[in-house]
Amino acid sequence: MFARNNLNGIRTSLRSRIHSLPPSHRSPHLERHLLAKEKSRLEQEIARLECRCRQCQQRVADIDAQIAVTCEDAMHSEGPSPAANDERAARRFSRMAIDY
Repeated sequence: MFARNNLNGIRTSLRSRIHSLPPSHRSPHLERHLLAKEKSRLEQEIARLECRCRQCQQRVADIDAQIAVTCEDAMHSEGPSPAANDERAARRFSRMAIDY
């Protein structure tokens, strides 16, 4: 019925929105109160999601700008590639003599 692979899969009565009174025995005042709390919770969740969405969009824009700068630098750089530097360093160390 419920996925209980981890702690997030366990549903409590609070997380499941199960209340002690069945709907048929609730007063209209209690029903309005529960609906108002649920509405408030959902509005807060929407606000958090919108904030997170803006943060993600800003981060994507920053990464795009960094990629553009990196591409420009790579096009205008004149020098040996980093791979060539690594090969030269590997050759230099492979020829080092060890005396005992």
